[in-house]
Amino acid sequence: MLSARTLPTTVFNKALYDRRRSLPAWGLAIFLLILYIGGFYPILAENEGLLQMFENVPASLRVLVGDIASLSSAAGFFDIELFNFFLPFLFAIVTIGQGLAVVVGEERSGTLDILLANPISRTRHVLEGAAAIAAEAFFLALVVVVGVATANALFDLAIDMRRTLEAALALALLATVLGYVALAAGAWLGDYHRALGATILFTLGSYFIYAYADVSTTLERLQWLSVFYYYQHNHPILNGLNWGDAAVLVGVAIGLVALSVVGINRRDLGVA
Repeated sequence: MLSARTLPTTVFNKALYDRRRSLPAWGLAIFLLILYIGGFYPILAENEGLLQMFENVPASLRVLVGDIASLSSAAGFFDIELFNFFLPFLFAIVTIGQGLAVVVGEERSGTLDILLANPISRTRHVLEGAAAIAAEAFFLALVVVVGVATANALFDLAIDMRRTLEAALALALLATVLGYVALAAGAWLGDYHRALGATILFTLGSYFIYAYADVSTTLERLQWLSVFYYYQHNHPILNGLNWGDAAVLVGVAIGLVALSVVGINRRDLGVA
């Protein structure tokens, strides 16, 4: 049983305390995934048949695997296999879950009114919850850096660690934005399932616009609307982070937090 000294005393601490088991588990899963992908690359590099198979993928399907030419390097392979799809969505699962937990998750469990009965304003509740979302995203980004460094050492991949750090930063920013979308949806909609649905729709829609921009002129004109565009179009692990893109993601994140503050302060809070 927890003593009074060990109980979390802030919204930020409570959010991280509630994830004290699941967040390290997600981190371990991501670390092992990176090692698995890293261990597969030397096999691919030595097998010309596998490379030719990838090169023969129809253009309409290349949106699923990325730039085939990138397979000539371990960094390019990681870009296609990890940074283009798996890592963004694994990060998103974690931060979206936390974003929903901040407001509608607490409402659904009947604890939000208890939290706000303490000397904590609605605005502070949202801001501390937003800080917890960002902390989780950057923790997972650190796991990615450690995972790539370990894969480099084990499999002699020679992936540039500076660019890996920048790619991990881009991942953290994207995941933070998606977590804040969930936070804003919960603050405004006040219903867990509607907020979850809206967040999934935004995330998949944004990914669809970016992923299929190369095969659709209409989507190509709209790709600036996708947060995935600002995360990945410069392929940070290959070319480094575009700091203008990073600034856009930071700006969107700030705007979403502000929107969340407005949303939670203008509606009646329910108790499940």
